[in-house]
Amino acid sequence: MDHLRSPRSRRRLALAVPVVLSLTASLGFLPAAAQAAPDARAGRAAAAEAPGLAYVVNTRTDHRTIASVQRAISRTGGTVVATYDRIGVIVAHSAEPGFAAAMREVRGVRSAGATRTAPLTAAATTDQGAVQPLTA
Repeated sequence: MDHLRSPRSRRRLALAVPVVLSLTASLGFLPAAAQAAPDARAGRAAAAEAPGLAYVVNTRTDHRTIASVQRAISRTGGTVVATYDRIGVIVAHSAEPGFAAAMREVRGVRSAGATRTAPLTAAATTDQGAVQPLTA
C-alpha cells in the first residue's frame, strides 16, 4: 500500500473517483430503446425513430487520438455527449444499430459498447391520477 501514499497516486485517485461516479450516475438516467424487427425495412425505420443508445468509447489519452475518434463518432452517426481526455473516455449517443462495431474498427479505440441493451420505460408512462405537489 506504499504506492497509495505518494501525492501523485492520491491526486489520480482523487480525480478518478468523482469522474467515474458522475459518469455512472449520468448513464443511469439516459433513455435507450432498441427493438428487434422482423425485416430489414422495419429495422431501419425503427432505428430512425428510436432514441439513441448511450455508448462508452475508450481510447488512448493523447489529444490527436481523441480528436480523431470524436470525428469518427460524428461520421458514424453518433453525437459526442462528454469527453474525459485524461482517462481516454468518450460518451456518445447513436441510434445506428452497428455503431459500437464500427467504433471498434476506428484507429485508437481500445473498446466501445452500449451502456444498456434493454429499453427504459419513462416514469411518466405509468403515472396514475392527478399531480399532487408536496409541501414541507
